[in-house]
Amino acid sequence: MRRGYAIGIFLCMLFIGALYTMSFHLTENGVEPLAIETEKTPETEPETEEISPAKEAVSSGSSQAGMYYLKEQDGMVLVYRGDKRTLYERTAIRVETLPEILQLEVRMGKMLKTEQELYSFLENYSS
Repeated sequence: MRRGYAIGIFLCMLFIGALYTMSFHLTENGVEPLAIETEKTPETEPETEEISPAKEAVSSGSSQAGMYYLKEQDGMVLVYRGDKRTLYERTAIRVETLPEILQLEVRMGKMLKTEQELYSFLENYSS
C-alpha cells in the first residue's frame, strides 16, 4: 500500500515538473508565442524605413522601445524594431550557419528584449 502512494506521489511530482518546464519554455521567447507562429509574412519585400538618429530619439518613448526582432529574408538575418516593420539593420549572417533551433526561431521572428541581447547575438554569430 505504501509503495502505491510513493509511486503516485512520484508521478504527480513528475507531472508538475513537466508542466513547469513547458511553461518556462513557452514564455522564454517573450509573450504571445502563438502570435509569432500565426503571423503571415508577405512574399514581397516588406516596406522598411531606415531610422535616422533624430527619428530614433522621437520614437524611443514608445512601449516597444528597446525591443528587436530577428527575421529571415533571402537567407539572411535582418533586425527589425519592436514594431516588426521598421528595419533596424541588415546583417551578413546567413540563417543556414546558425544552430538548427536558432534557425527556426529566426524564421518565426525571434524577439530580443534589449539592445544588449541584440549586440550579444550579433557578436556571437557574425564572422
